[in-house]
Amino acid sequence: MDITYTAGDAVRVSGLRYKKLDEILRSGLLKPSAGGGQGRGSPRRFTARDLLALRLARQILKAGIRVQTMAGALRYVQRGHGFPELHELVNVAIWTDGQEVVLCDKTRKKSAPGSSERCVSHYVDLGPAAEHVRRGIERLASKQR
Repeated sequence: MDITYTAGDAVRVSGLRYKKLDEILRSGLLKPSAGGGQGRGSPRRFTARDLLALRLARQILKAGIRVQTMAGALRYVQRGHGFPELHELVNVAIWTDGQEVVLCDKTRKKSAPGSSERCVSHYVDLGPAAEHVRRGIERLASKQR
C-alpha cells in the first residue's frame, strides 16, 4: 500500500492555507487521489503527487496566475501516466498553453514548445517544488518515528 497523507499534512507540505486547499478541492480543480472528501467528516487522503500538484498551485497563486489557467498541468502532475517520481524532477519543467501539457528536460531544451508562437503559455520549473515536497514528506516521516 502506498503512503498517504492527511489534509493537515497537505497544508504543511504544500504551503497552502487550509481555506485555500479546501477551496481548490471543493471547486473540483483537484481531488484527493487516495480517497475521502465525499461528504462532511470524511477524511481526505493525498498521495505524494497530490502534494506536488498542490505545491505547484501555491506557486502559481503566488505568481499572480489563476489556478484554473493551469488546471490541465496540475491534473497532469497529479494523475498523468508516465509522470516521473519526485526525485526524478530535478531538471524537469512543465509547459502548457492551456490545452497541451508537455514535460521538458531543462538540460536539453532551450525553449518551451510553442514558445515562438504568439500565445499565452506558462513554463514552470518542477525541480524546486518537487524538492520542497520531498523534504516535507521526509520531515513528516521523521516526526512519526
